[in-house]
Amino acid sequence: MNMTRHFSVFACAAAFAGGLIISPSTRAAETEDEMTVLQAQIVAAGRDFERNGFAPSGSLHTGRLEMGASETLEITLPGAKGYMVVGVCGSDCTNLDLFLSNSEGKEIVKDDGDDDVPVLDLNVGGKMTYSLRITMATCKASSCLYGFEVYAKTIGVLRDAPSALLRTRVANSSSW
Repeated sequence: MNMTRHFSVFACAAAFAGGLIISPSTRAAETEDEMTVLQAQIVAAGRDFERNGFAPSGSLHTGRLEMGASETLEITLPGAKGYMVVGVCGSDCTNLDLFLSNSEGKEIVKDDGDDDVPVLDLNVGGKMTYSLRITMATCKASSCLYGFEVYAKTIGVLRDAPSALLRTRVANSSSW
C-alpha cells in the first residue's frame, strides 16, 4: 500500500484483544505512551547532530504504517544549508527506510539499510521541494509507528558532520 500525503494524519483503528474490543480511551492511552517513547527516540537520535551544530528545522512528523507500506510527503527545504533527516520506528518495527527525490522524481539520497534508525545527509543550494518516501520494511504488528525529524546546518560549517536528520514542512501546510 503506497500513499502520498500533503499533510500529516495520524489515525488509530479499533484494537481487539482476547475477543474483546479495547475501548478507544484505552487505545488512545496506549498510543499516547507509544508516541511519547517514539518522540524520545527521535530526540536521542538527534543529540549527536545537535552536538555537531545541527538544529531542528521544522516540526516532528509521526505516522503509522503496515509492513511493506509507504507514505510519501512533500517537503520544502529553504536551502543554502546542510540537512540531516533521521527516522525512528516503534518497538514492533525493526527496519524503516527513507528515500528522498527531487521535484523531477530523481532519487537523490536514501537509507534502505536493515536498521530502524535511517539517516539521510544532503546539502541544498537553494529552496526546493522534495518527496520523502517512508517505507515500513519490517513490522511485527498489524502496523507500526514511525517518526522523523529534519536538522539543518549552514553549508559553510559542514566539515566533519555525521550523517543526520532531515526535518521538513509538508507542502501546502502552515505547520508540522
